[in-house]
Amino acid sequence: MFRTPLIKLPHRYSCSIIGTCISIDELNKIRKKAKLYPKQRLSDYDVHRLFVGIAEERCYANRRLQKILDTKYKLIIREFMAVSENDAIAELWKKHLKIGSIAGAYWALLTHPQSSEELLSKAYGEVHMLSHLKGTSIRVNREELKILHARNQFLKQQREESLKKNQDTLSQKDKVIQQHKKELAQLQQEINALKVAKSSTPLATKDYTPFVFANSAIDHKIESLEEKNQAFSEKNNQLLAENHQLRSQLSSLHNGENTPACAASCNSAEYCQQNDLKGKCILYVGGREKQCGHFKQIIKEKNGRLIHHNGKNDGIHKLKSTLLQADTIMCPLDCISHEAMGIIKQYCKKSEKKLVLMSRSSLSAFERGLSHIE
Repeated sequence: MFRTPLIKLPHRYSCSIIGTCISIDELNKIRKKAKLYPKQRLSDYDVHRLFVGIAEERCYANRRLQKILDTKYKLIIREFMAVSENDAIAELWKKHLKIGSIAGAYWALLTHPQSSEELLSKAYGEVHMLSHLKGTSIRVNREELKILHARNQFLKQQREESLKKNQDTLSQKDKVIQQHKKELAQLQQEINALKVAKSSTPLATKDYTPFVFANSAIDHKIESLEEKNQAFSEKNNQLLAENHQLRSQLSSLHNGENTPACAASCNSAEYCQQNDLKGKCILYVGGREKQCGHFKQIIKEKNGRLIHHNGKNDGIHKLKSTLLQADTIMCPLDCISHEAMGIIKQYCKKSEKKLVLMSRSSLSAFERGLSHIE
């Protein structure tokens, strides 16, 4: 069977193909190679509109566009081409629609020679509505970004206050330690002087009684001073240990790390146990890089560790080795390549590791996903 080339697809599908199956960056690379308006700065919309027209033209840019789409989605195209019945093609489309690998499945469906007009129209309608949902998702994400920004400002203020408080406490403890060192030195001098006095007491007389009492008093004084010396040493060691802990906290604060917000105020041991990940390693595949630092802090506060993979095709080899480190895998369906998703599903099925799928890459979706981790 020969697939339908891009140039022979009906015009009504061109816009959805260009908008769904290929990125603006990829289009700009084709534009650069084809020398289309090389001296002009085109907006994303202008580039999109340019290639919607090119989809119907016999030219180098069209051939290049066809090649990139076929190469990019070769695995999913092969999966679709393995079936020939319209019902089987429809089932494959439902499957990929459900797991979020829409771009490749849409291209494979549109170019499959056995896809019925009814199926094409249905898929076109579903992709069209998804574009509206994506717009809504972007607006929601912007609101969440505002919330994250406000929380970030609060944490920064909290960090500065903790930093100042710890520095003041550390300074005070340093002064106490220095004072203790002076007192310890004085005590040691007194002890040494008393020991010298004791050893030089003349005993070559007939009446030893006064000297026995004198030596007893010296022994009592030495014992008292040594006890005081021991108490000062123990207190000094305690202060040094506290200072070491404070310096570690200061180092963390200087490096931008935040201590868990609930550490000082949480009174519910039961709640903490329910949210304790018990050292589990969570692999988050896909999503947005800027969110991952915040997600790592959330996992850290729950006694876990988060590692991230971008879920893109160029990092597939690394993904396979990263999966071995994880106890649980979390994936946002709106921001991950179909190849990465396929590898993760196959791995989780074989290894029986938990896979948590999220509808989108947002803070609320991430926190809902965490609730499914046992």
